[in-house]
Amino acid sequence: MRKTVVGFAVLVTLAACGGPGAQAGGPEPAADAAQLASLAKAGADKSKTVDIDAVVNVQQNKILMTGAALLDGANTQLDLKSSADSGDSEVRVVGPAVYLSLPAEARTKAGIGTPWLKLGGDDPLSKSLSGGLAQIAQQNSPTAVLDQLAKAGKITRTWQATLNGQPVTHYALVVDETKAGVAAKLPADLAAKLPKTADVDIWLNKEQLPVQVVTTVGDLLTSTVHYTNWGTKVDVAAPPADQVTDAATLKH
Repeated sequence: MRKTVVGFAVLVTLAACGGPGAQAGGPEPAADAAQLASLAKAGADKSKTVDIDAVVNVQQNKILMTGAALLDGANTQLDLKSSADSGDSEVRVVGPAVYLSLPAEARTKAGIGTPWLKLGGDDPLSKSLSGGLAQIAQQNSPTAVLDQLAKAGKITRTWQATLNGQPVTHYALVVDETKAGVAAKLPADLAAKLPKTADVDIWLNKEQLPVQVVTTVGDLLTSTVHYTNWGTKVDVAAPPADQVTDAATLKH
């Protein structure tokens, strides 16, 4: 059960062409990973809301994700739906609480009799999630990627490009996984296979907002995440109380 929950939370959380040099009338490219993260986070903090869709391939399993996020510190909200061969899942973050809807087979094995499981109390399951529940929201948002780039990334190439009809700046980076602390957030079986570095490509639009992030972690994981509709309204509601089982009531 723990690996299912942590893996879902992390996997979440997590190309184009052009020539070098600044685009006429566009923003100057960031000089290093820290500046890149700072510029993009400033844009994200201003816009606050974004739609997310992603394709994640991990250990030959393909996961499709769609959702939306309000990135506002303690008021962060997130709704992320996931579809895979093992079934459909959903995670909602509403304030300090995290609600998970797991595939029926997983719920049965865990003894969950309702469609939703609530995390966020003092129970062992909630406490076992790496870094606490605040990090679950961060791991599924663009700001998590930016934090890792600032901490452990190195820009290897920067160039101007066009992505989905809009001008963008394309950054290619190498991320030191040890400095990023990724292994500590993964189930042990995945952490043992984690390579020392990951390749990350990020595209920023003229407002310095992330619009696409592609991550390759050796043969372990590849993901492509699109961020669209920055600044539109996002309102995530908690599931109805009669459809929720509190993790604190489960036997461990």
